[in-house]
Amino acid sequence: MFELSIVDIFKYIYKHLKLVVIFALLTSILGYSYANRLQSYTASIVIKYSYDGIESGLTPTGAPLDVYEITSPSLIENVIKTVNLNMNAENIRNNLSVAPLVDEETQEKIKAKTEKGEDYDYFPSEYIVSYHYAGSYGFTHGNFVLNSLMQEYENFFRTKYSGDKVLPDVLSTTDYSTLDYMEICDLFKNQIDQGMTFTGDHAKENVSFRSSATGLTFSDLQARFNWLNDIEYTKLLAIIKKGEISKNAETLIKRYQYKIEELQLNQKKKQNESDLALQKLLQFYREYKQYHAYNNQSGTNYNGGYNTGNNILQSDILGTENIRDFLTTYDDILLQYVNSGVEARSYGEDINYYQSIIDIFSTDDVPWDEKQIMREKADSLLGKMETHLKEIIELVNETASDYYKYKSGQQINYLSAVDVSAQVPVATYAFVSLFLGLFLALFLAITIELVRKYQRMEKESVELIPYQGLQAGSENYIEAVSAEELTVAKALVEDVKNDFAGFKLFFQPTVNTSGRWIGAEALLRWENHDLGPKLPNEFIEIAEKIGVMTILGEWVFRQACEQCRRWNEEIGPDFSVCVNFSIYQICSSTFIDRICEILNSTQVNPENIMIEISSRGEIEDLEMVAQKLRVIKSLGVKVSIDDFGTSTSSINLLHSFPLDIIKIDRQCIANLDSNKQMIISILDIAHSMRIKVCAEGIEDQEMARRVKALGIEYMQGYGFAKPVDAGNFTTVYQNAERFQEEQRKTEQIELLKDKQVEENEKTD
Repeated sequence: MFELSIVDIFKYIYKHLKLVVIFALLTSILGYSYANRLQSYTASIVIKYSYDGIESGLTPTGAPLDVYEITSPSLIENVIKTVNLNMNAENIRNNLSVAPLVDEETQEKIKAKTEKGEDYDYFPSEYIVSYHYAGSYGFTHGNFVLNSLMQEYENFFRTKYSGDKVLPDVLSTTDYSTLDYMEICDLFKNQIDQGMTFTGDHAKENVSFRSSATGLTFSDLQARFNWLNDIEYTKLLAIIKKGEISKNAETLIKRYQYKIEELQLNQKKKQNESDLALQKLLQFYREYKQYHAYNNQSGTNYNGGYNTGNNILQSDILGTENIRDFLTTYDDILLQYVNSGVEARSYGEDINYYQSIIDIFSTDDVPWDEKQIMREKADSLLGKMETHLKEIIELVNETASDYYKYKSGQQINYLSAVDVSAQVPVATYAFVSLFLGLFLALFLAITIELVRKYQRMEKESVELIPYQGLQAGSENYIEAVSAEELTVAKALVEDVKNDFAGFKLFFQPTVNTSGRWIGAEALLRWENHDLGPKLPNEFIEIAEKIGVMTILGEWVFRQACEQCRRWNEEIGPDFSVCVNFSIYQICSSTFIDRICEILNSTQVNPENIMIEISSRGEIEDLEMVAQKLRVIKSLGVKVSIDDFGTSTSSINLLHSFPLDIIKIDRQCIANLDSNKQMIISILDIAHSMRIKVCAEGIEDQEMARRVKALGIEYMQGYGFAKPVDAGNFTTVYQNAERFQEEQRKTEQIELLKDKQVEENEKTD
């Protein structure tokens, strides 16, 4: 069909170099992504336990170390919930492994002992944790999972083996609507006491520790609890007691009476335990004293043996074989006596406290107005205390968490970051993907050019059919044009074939009544190197006769659309361009298809394009032309009719064609006085059909003023600008815009001056 050389290949590649690079990269990325899904990875990290006891295989608490706790289902479930993984815990667990790292020297020792049939006890401190996963999860998946798992394990290890504690937040789990004011006070007091104990114990353990997260020590936090207790709680309690504030005093008293009864039972139980312990202690003391007195009288010394003749040694207290048992028993009984007595006394203090509350709320002698004021103060203080307590509890737990991390920070060390390795090297996938992507990109670039070349050959073979008779001087051509027209016809064909050499578009502006340029009409100009410049009326009819007008018209329409798109970016999004079409062009069988193709390929806004047809002459198939114009209008393209008012058939076209604008012929405008009534009639008909009107041939500002007074919306003519090429048109447009702006400013200044004069005259 056609030859393809190496030079052509390089030419095609260079022409589409940008496309080749983009397509190669895109294809490489897609290929790499697909191959990566077939890949598998292993993420691994090396950890080391560093604390006393690890050399014996123990945890910080002395329990045997179970390193496989790293793979426990509970930790994996926490990881899945924390990072929101859509995976099964068992799937992750089956792909996790933990293996000890043993140095070569130790391996040799183990091997030697094993060969001798002996056991070699060795407790490693370094382990490698590995996670195997499919490439479909993505390269970073392993890093993500393993880091999250080790963080969970750190928290688990610290909590289980380092004694992590938190201060419970009772306030967050309490329904305040069920509690009375005094009960809320008791709840607050209990929370404050717990906080003071918690922070006090930690302050004693490490008085110098200051959290990097909160910037506080435990002593600082204890001081805050003390302040809350001494200031806000004391004030709140005083207000509630003084105002006898209660949601339901009767219910409160019953609850406290029930608590007193319960405390009395517990107090009695503990007091009995303490009294019984005291009796045993006294009995122990009496028998132990008699035992020593007996030994002194008999002259014998107790040596720990059992004397069957001694009644004292047969007692329940001293009837043992070892005096240490006596002392242990004595200590236990003493502790029971002290502890039970202290608890009984504590119960007694609580009973007295609750009884004092009952006494206060048993009488209601506070005036209602005063009680309401105190209730408001109590509610305000309750809210503040709740907020302050929660804030302090949060600070305490954050500081404690930081403290436990500080304590256990050296227990688990990471000897390496998470390392992810692929089953097949990533570089291999990348190279293969890039090579395939580049190959496909080159193939695509060459294929595009070959298809275009084939299409051009087909198009040329079809489009040059009308020229063949002309070039050969056939009888068909001779019949189409006269001898005078032959030279022009040949020049037309030659320039059209030579990529429309000599043809150029000029543009003349269309303005509205305010003088603003809203669009332009595209006018075809032709200058042949032999014949010189030719006006459209000198070559358009000949072009139609020899069959090149369709091709030439398509070129004009394409150039106009591309220029309109550029002006929409530079001048304004609503700037429009009007293109002239003859009835001959519209009647072409390819008219609709070519218009659609050009609109699509140039990416112009169809609403900014107007097709203009002449009203001169007779139209053989009026309905067919009207139907094509309706199709064009459905695309968004506007339709106008030129040379309106030159014949009686013009009025008929108003009802047949889907028009947006009619252009009154320049001859009618030139004789405005004699044609004024006709123009007014045209305006009335057009406006009744919602069609706008444009006046052609406006030569000066006076004519523009008179036309504007008639109600015509748009104007064209040398009075605004002569037709110029696209480059000069932009410059002239910008100058006109500046002139219009200056005119508007001048008019505004004059208007202000006139108003000032009127106001001065009124004042005088």
